[in-house]
Amino acid sequence: MAEAKRKNKKKFHFKKLWPLIVTIALLMVVLTGYYYLAPAVTAKTVKIVPGVSVQGVDLSGLERPEAIEQLTALASKVQKNTVKLKFGSSEQQVTLGELGITLDRDKTADLALAMGSQLGAFKRWYAGMWHVDRPLDPVLSLDQAVLQQYWQKEFGAAEKPARDASLEVNAAGQLEVTPSVDGYTVDFPLLAKDLVNPAVFAADASIEAPLRTVKPKVTTEQARGWGITGLVAEYTTNFNAAQTDRDHNIATAAAKLDGQVLGPGEEFSFNQVVGPREADQGYRMANVIVGNKLESGLGGGVCQVSTTLYNAALLADLSVAQRSNHSIPVSYVPVGRDATVAYDYMDLKFKNVLDNYILIKTFVGSGSLTVKIYGVPDQRKQVQIKSWVTGTIAPETTYKVDTAVEPGVQKVVQKGISGYTATAERLVLVDGVETRKDQLPGSKYQPVEQIIAVHSKADIPGAEVPAAPAAATAQPKAAVSAATATDQPAAVQPAGTNGAAAGAGAQPGNI
Repeated sequence: MAEAKRKNKKKFHFKKLWPLIVTIALLMVVLTGYYYLAPAVTAKTVKIVPGVSVQGVDLSGLERPEAIEQLTALASKVQKNTVKLKFGSSEQQVTLGELGITLDRDKTADLALAMGSQLGAFKRWYAGMWHVDRPLDPVLSLDQAVLQQYWQKEFGAAEKPARDASLEVNAAGQLEVTPSVDGYTVDFPLLAKDLVNPAVFAADASIEAPLRTVKPKVTTEQARGWGITGLVAEYTTNFNAAQTDRDHNIATAAAKLDGQVLGPGEEFSFNQVVGPREADQGYRMANVIVGNKLESGLGGGVCQVSTTLYNAALLADLSVAQRSNHSIPVSYVPVGRDATVAYDYMDLKFKNVLDNYILIKTFVGSGSLTVKIYGVPDQRKQVQIKSWVTGTIAPETTYKVDTAVEPGVQKVVQKGISGYTATAERLVLVDGVETRKDQLPGSKYQPVEQIIAVHSKADIPGAEVPAAPAAATAQPKAAVSAATATDQPAAVQPAGTNGAAAGAGAQPGNI
């Protein structure tokens, strides 16, 4: 009986304590929940949840400034971490710091704080009650300039240009297709993405540089599809090989033309293809025509290239859209068959009116320039070019006083050259029978004045001078002295037909 009373008494005490136990438990849950859940409710995490670490660095319970400070040592360690960087057959063991990779402490701390919000209310509470490891990958940043500077130093060029297919002339004079080759360029944005990946912290981390293929503009199949089979027309002009700067300019411009291909209906622009005649394009100072005089200027000699091309285009039966003659005659082609150019305002243009593709090839020898145009030859067709002078403009004579000249002597400083008007035409024959006659652009060349130096005004014919003193003795008149003027335009050459230009022996000062 007494035993039963004791048991009932214990039950009574437990019943009294049970509400208190439940109340305490609920209070603990509420307090714990408030501690861990309140930041999530306010969407602002003040402290990093327990268990969060970055590469072994524990950030549990730290506020943002503390976390950033805690990551300082890790930032130094990250820069010393090494990775193998591969490019083709080359491989370099390099530190992340050398590649411009750093640990972004601010963003890493923000990411650690954000993890608490991402866990959700229950998991935050669970993390607070029971410790759970939550490793976090660090946020890495990369300086593209440092990466590319390292690349240039260790690997060199980050790209290999694609090579277009081309048609080349072999030793036998036959056309051969040189195949195209793909190029490549290092995909630095993708490489940067690989380098800031946490995988770089692995002991055997190895990254191969990603490449983007660069396709050629002209493929092997396209070059074969042009259907160019042989020589259609050619023209040669000659120059003085001793004028090295002028010769250099000729070769420079000719190289720009070499290999140009025009499809049916396409128009060719000399200035667009050759580009500006500037020093940074490789051109040198040489004689050019300014007005009706020769002066030194950049790109002297380029007009001989345009003139040679013009004659080859005429012989290939192409349609000339724009052509201008020089202001004075030149020596390397017959009158009426030159084509002057100036980059900013004077061009040579022609159109491929044939039914097939054409190829322009240039050949520069010692003292000669040849332009050949390849396409689909028609053995039955012949083209002839004729030009002739239609009028002459006499040069004027100017006298200048030079006391160094002996009295009574006339010295020719500049030999006068007549000006001309000229016309040209193209004859197209099939099986020897003329089928078409084209009127070509006309030409007008200004005369070059003759300049004669004399001792005084008294030696100028027809000049009015004061009467000589009675005691004076008249000086006898001397014949005009022979003049050997250098760097002058050559006299007009006779009209020519298809083939090499007349006047092969170019004189100094040709433009």
